[in-house]
Amino acid sequence: MAGVTIAVQDASGGARFPAEDRLRTWVLAALAGPPEGESTPVAAGEVLIRIVGTQESAQLNARYRGKRGPTNVLAFLSDLPETPSAQSANAIADGSSAAGDPQRAGVPGGNAGPAESAPAAPGAGEASPRVLTLPPRDAAAGDAAPAGGAVSSDALPLGDLVICAPVVSREAREQRKSFEAHWAHIVVHGVLHLLGFDHETEEQAQTMEDRERKILASLGFRDPYASRD
Repeated sequence: MAGVTIAVQDASGGARFPAEDRLRTWVLAALAGPPEGESTPVAAGEVLIRIVGTQESAQLNARYRGKRGPTNVLAFLSDLPETPSAQSANAIADGSSAAGDPQRAGVPGGNAGPAESAPAAPGAGEASPRVLTLPPRDAAAGDAAPAGGAVSSDALPLGDLVICAPVVSREAREQRKSFEAHWAHIVVHGVLHLLGFDHETEEQAQTMEDRERKILASLGFRDPYASRD
């Protein structure tokens, strides 16, 4: 499969979140990397963004991290061999059992845990996912793909992002950030985790945060960490 396919599932129960074309822009910017400097080649493939409410986010946060309450973003990597097959954010949300070692994912309050990324069939009463099929990033001029970062010929699932819309909105208010700026940060941060970036050490955190700053600046957003103590 050439290019990147982004599936957006709205399981938020009517919560506000950005338009799909904005989510698409932010995912592609994170995959492309900073417009200047060394970029990281990424495989073409699939990203699922599942927008959820507090109940589902809290369920996943408890299952994978042993933490109570909802969190802003959970990143589920697709290529972990210890991950149960036929599992996804959808299957987990529908009550299927899953096992895996929880992994931390970096925006304050954000977390990552392993899960298979191929979307499961929607549960009863759930709308089918809206799928955006994007052009290859090496496509002919005129395609709306960001510059930077080559796409490999291997088309593999990249992973799932489960984003809790109410939590992201609350954080934006508390941190005095614009709605779109904070959403962009959450999406970029989550995609970088799918690409292997982390912040378990000070060096890792600095590398990841610097990359986030550059990507967000290329999108017209200010430094998301500028007001952090």
